[in-house]
Amino acid sequence: MYALRKIVCLLAIVSTSTLLIILFTPVSEFGHRLLRSDDQPIPADVIVILSSSMPYRNPKGLPGQSTMYRLDKGFELYREGFAETIVAFGGIEMGEARKTTGEWMAERLVEYGVPEKSVFVVDDKKGSDNYYHNLIDLVEGRYWDFDFTKALFVTTVDQSYRIRRILETRIAKPTIIVAEPYGLYPDWGRRFQHFRVFLNELYGISKFYFLGRFDKVVVEN
Repeated sequence: MYALRKIVCLLAIVSTSTLLIILFTPVSEFGHRLLRSDDQPIPADVIVILSSSMPYRNPKGLPGQSTMYRLDKGFELYREGFAETIVAFGGIEMGEARKTTGEWMAERLVEYGVPEKSVFVVDDKKGSDNYYHNLIDLVEGRYWDFDFTKALFVTTVDQSYRIRRILETRIAKPTIIVAEPYGLYPDWGRRFQHFRVFLNELYGISKFYFLGRFDKVVVEN
């Protein structure tokens, strides 16, 4: 009985210490920085705004914060003249809005002043694997004949490394643009959430590695 109490006390101390480290130290920000893989924007054929692949749970018909940061960054790149065409990519149907994240982003871009003819939508289907397959189909030209070797792919810090590794299986040097400040500067009250996102991404990277999804298929020069 005494030994059991010692084990319980030890587990409680370890759990409490871990929680305090996550909440009150920059360990979650450090984890996101390890995942960061981005480039400087250059003139491109198209801007691809990648919605967050995290499951959608907002019943009010709005995408998550990560997707909204990406949307703003994609529009900023368009406004600064890096490309004249935007692809709003991915996202299953969103609650009461009855539209996909891609459709929602496209509507916002048109409201911001982007001509409707310059905005294209790739809708995602349910299931995380479909996000991966849709992205591969996109860069292989199965939707439109854009030059994706000269595209700007907009994502956030947490997914930038995995997106780069996926794209490198088809494109020699993809250009990844990270939208700030998601994942880098959370307040202490949100650090646990960001740490969970970090762990989830590590799981995703490991899964893709063992499934061979980072293996190069075609490299274009």
